[in-house]
Amino acid sequence: MIGRKNEFVSKQELNELKKRVIPTSEVVDPLIDDPIRLVDIDYKGERLFFILSRPFNETWIHAFKNIQSRYALYGKEPRSFYFFDDNKASNKIEERDAQKLVDHFKSYIESANESYKKIVNRQKREQEVAERRRLQAEIEKKERRQRVLNSVNI
Repeated sequence: MIGRKNEFVSKQELNELKKRVIPTSEVVDPLIDDPIRLVDIDYKGERLFFILSRPFNETWIHAFKNIQSRYALYGKEPRSFYFFDDNKASNKIEERDAQKLVDHFKSYIESANESYKKIVNRQKREQEVAERRRLQAEIEKKERRQRVLNSVNI
C-alpha cells in the first residue's frame, strides 16, 4: 500500500508539472517604455556635461559604450564618455566642437536605447528558455521516478 501511495503522489506531482506554463510576456522596463534622451547641457572647466531625462543602469551604459559608430569626433567615441550621478555624462571638449559633440551624443543615445532594448529582450527570452528547460528536466525526473515505481512489484 505504501508503494502504491508513492506511485499515486508521484503521478499527481507529474500531472501538476505538466500543467505548468511558462508565460511569454513582454518586457516591462522603464528605459524601454520611456527611453533616455538629452534634456540639458552645461559647460565647466573644458568639460561638456550632459543631463539625461532619467537614470540609467549598468546595462544601458554598456550598450552606450559599445556602440559601433562610424561617425565620431576624434577621441570622443562612445566609450570615452564618463557617466555619473544616475543621469549625467561628460566628456572633455574644445569650445569650437561643443555643438558637434552634442549632436554626436544625441545619436549615441538613440543607438544605445535601441541596443539596450535588444539586450533586455534577449535576456528575457534566455530566462524563459532556461525556465522551460528547468521545468522539462523536472518533468523528466518525475517521469523516470514514475516509470520505476510502475515497474516494481512489492
